Amino acid sequence: MLMLGSVALKPIPFVLKEIHQDLKSGELILKKGNEQRIIYFKEGNIAHISSFHSTEKLGLFLVKENIINEEKLKEVINFYKEGQLFGEFLVSMNVIDKNTLEENLKNYHAYLLTKILFWEDGAFIFNEKFFEKDKRFIDISFANLILKASRFLNDENTLRKFFGEDKHFLCFSPNPVNLLQNLSLEPEEFYILSRIKGVISLQELLSICSNIRIKVLRLTFALLISGVLEALNREEALERQMEAERISTSLLNIAIEAKEEYEESLPERIRQKRDFIKSLKEKIKEVDYYKLFNLSPGATIQDIYQRYLEYMRIVHPDNSFQEGLKDLREDMLEISSALLKAYQILSNPHSRANYDLIYKGEKSLLKEDLQRKMLQKDIAQKNFEKAKEYMAAEDYHSALKLLEEAYRFDPDNSEILLSLVNLETKNPNWIKRASDRLIAHLENNPELEEGWLVLSTIYLSRGMVQKAKACVQKVIELNKDNERAKRVLEELEKKEKKG
Repeated sequence: MLMLGSVALKPIPFVLKEIHQDLKSGELILKKGNEQRIIYFKEGNIAHISSFHSTEKLGLFLVKENIINEEKLKEVINFYKEGQLFGEFLVSMNVIDKNTLEENLKNYHAYLLTKILFWEDGAFIFNEKFFEKDKRFIDISFANLILKASRFLNDENTLRKFFGEDKHFLCFSPNPVNLLQNLSLEPEEFYILSRIKGVISLQELLSICSNIRIKVLRLTFALLISGVLEALNREEALERQMEAERISTSLLNIAIEAKEEYEESLPERIRQKRDFIKSLKEKIKEVDYYKLFNLSPGATIQDIYQRYLEYMRIVHPDNSFQEGLKDLREDMLEISSALLKAYQILSNPHSRANYDLIYKGEKSLLKEDLQRKMLQKDIAQKNFEKAKEYMAAEDYHSALKLLEEAYRFDPDNSEILLSLVNLETKNPNWIKRASDRLIAHLENNPELEEGWLVLSTIYLSRGMVQKAKACVQKVIELNKDNERAKRVLEELEKKEKKG
């Protein structure tokens, strides 16, 4: 069988998915300009990827991932003979052991996949053929390799584009159980999976898991390509709701059991480390530094120092590469930062004395800070009310001064920010400043529908119709019943047709 086409018409992820689902064996040749990659399939699984790009060599990848030392690689490279498998060569030179090589060859192939997954142009040709077992072939399922590849992806916008214009609803495919049972999911990925009950919109899933948005997009991308999930439009989603609820309940039980089995399979010493790290994660939420170090307020500086060292030996982020700790790396980073801050305060007599005043309740610095913030908000609101009076009287200069002051005192107030931006856009010299201010605010408040509509108006005034349209579409994605956004979108589409 010969299959060929344009990447622009059929994106690479869908080409890979089709070959996988048809359990084909053969070679997929991808070309874009002078670039070429060859992906070898064996019975639907990716067995090997050939890259001729100078920056995608195995040795460079292993150095980049801190698996081998760059100096050591330079030292032995002169002994390499053309035609030798580079991985076997590194093992023979004692640069890396065989087990570490085998695991990292899988990671290397996942990394190579990320370099071509989102090509926007180019061509593909698939030649079906049978392969004998080859020493170059890796032993990993298609789904697990795609999952590994997804963990290298960091561009949220690129991942979101993958879902298309209208396929914003997710549900499990009719028969995903076997695929799911064989997936090597990390704990946070189990959590994301457990949130998919019945049919769920991508936006809702991102809101539920707002602190790990990029991981949501990575996982859903991998599960869609692997066939565990399906992407639906609104009409399809309604039809699938009932059936999907039944499937997701069954899958949730499988996910929970798999997670428990994973943690139970770890050696006792690793389970103890994991439990200790999780307990510290809870303690840092309370901002009680003595409780964090499990010490009394009378502890000596030496006691604090010893406890700090003891904890850091366990939770330092570099230790996340140890067995069973990789999924806790972000927690370890957060805990390490909190421990360092606590140690710096308690080891300095002056800062510790101030902290003790708060800790003992003799002087409520925290209360003062809260009162200060409330006063600032009150001043901001009064300035805002006065600014509205000036705007009604068309005294825009005075209004601008008051709005800038109000925004300085209460930068999280969306109503003040939007009034300031709308006023600034009246002056062509201030439009760039207004748009930058609004974009920064929307990064922290992505659900602000009015903000996206104002930004679309700014873009339109600068002749940037596509960007204006994207902002309005964002509003409709947030709220499908926003009639104003629908009207604006309709007008923009008319402009596009005329233009």
